[in-house]
Amino acid sequence: MKNRNFFLIPCRMESTRFPNKPLLPIDGLPMFAHVYKRVQLMKNAKSSENVIRVCTPNEEIIDQCVRHNIEVVETSFDHVNGTERIAEAARTLGAADDDIVVNVQGDDPLVIPSDVEELNAYHSSFRHLDMVIPHLRTDDPKNELAGKIVTDSADKILYISRNTIPSNYRKNISYKKHLSIYSFRNDALQLFAKEPETELEKSEGIEALRGLELGFNMQTFALQNEYTPVDVPEQYELVKEFMKTDQIRKLYS
Repeated sequence: MKNRNFFLIPCRMESTRFPNKPLLPIDGLPMFAHVYKRVQLMKNAKSSENVIRVCTPNEEIIDQCVRHNIEVVETSFDHVNGTERIAEAARTLGAADDDIVVNVQGDDPLVIPSDVEELNAYHSSFRHLDMVIPHLRTDDPKNELAGKIVTDSADKILYISRNTIPSNYRKNISYKKHLSIYSFRNDALQLFAKEPETELEKSEGIEALRGLELGFNMQTFALQNEYTPVDVPEQYELVKEFMKTDQIRKLYS
């Protein structure tokens, strides 16, 4: 039996920093719908090996899924984060241990389909990895909302922090910015979801640190595109402006 790939989009109305944001309108669609429709633009999105779903506990979001012909998995309210939510959805959908599960955030309405494809292809080629988090090279580490990844020489992840690391005390090098799409092998995802929040995860507010504390084999690789997620109201206003000239927006309705 061929392996399947699950592209799961967690979203909920109870965001701490920006409540109710999944349903905010952007160019005629709720925010989360842009994410789903853009993932559907992947070259092989309609293959039977690929499963694309929104994952949510909220009836308001489910109602909008029905309205916009979006496939959805209803999940529990009892999850600490989106990773735990997609783990439940992967179980519901019958994912096998070595299937790849890609987490595509529901607040990334400018996500680029080819980046999601590239992440899935990379992890599918290195299935021994528990988790893969792509990064973007940057010389500007100032955004505290973004995690910075420190790796060994082969891009194995050693640590992730919202602080400016490495410090560049003696030599200036570029930073590896944690991008918002990432993937798990499903057995690792299920183990992640069973474990409680770890101390580093709580301290930094970065979900992936639970994987490091569990001893996961975690890798990163470079992508070239940067886009603005919607973590706070100011970013929502920016995204609405960006969407007006976004070329991918012309490809779906």
